[in-house]
Amino acid sequence: MIAETVRNFSEERTAIELRFETFFDSFIVPVQYGNVSILKKGYESIPTPYQGSAFVRLDIVGGFSQQQEISRLITTINGLISINVFTKQDIGTTTAKEIVDKIFPIFNAQVFNGITTGASSVRVLPPNNGWYNVNITTPYRWYYCN
Repeated sequence: MIAETVRNFSEERTAIELRFETFFDSFIVPVQYGNVSILKKGYESIPTPYQGSAFVRLDIVGGFSQQQEISRLITTINGLISINVFTKQDIGTTTAKEIVDKIFPIFNAQVFNGITTGASSVRVLPPNNGWYNVNITTPYRWYYCN
């Protein structure tokens, strides 16, 4: 169970992944989470390398933190939610863009569990290992209190 407001880095990860799982259907497009080599397709685990036509990878990237007040020990934690949409190379961009359309509003300018996100950015990365790759990045922040 996730706290109403994120208080530590474990809850940060849980809140972000739970929001993604709630709004994105991994039964249709499998998801790979940070530091895990398998993909999650609904309740099923799929080993890699994945042989399907599309999958998504979600990573949480730490950023610079700032101390807010010396006496209260409040730190602003900044980070980046990075989601890569992979589709087979040379099949066109339609499938990738349809998946991006489903993912974009999940984190774009949202507030949940004490996490505030900014505007999401979408960019196409060079194909790699037979996969076309579209990256969605969203900056976020939350407050850590000692």
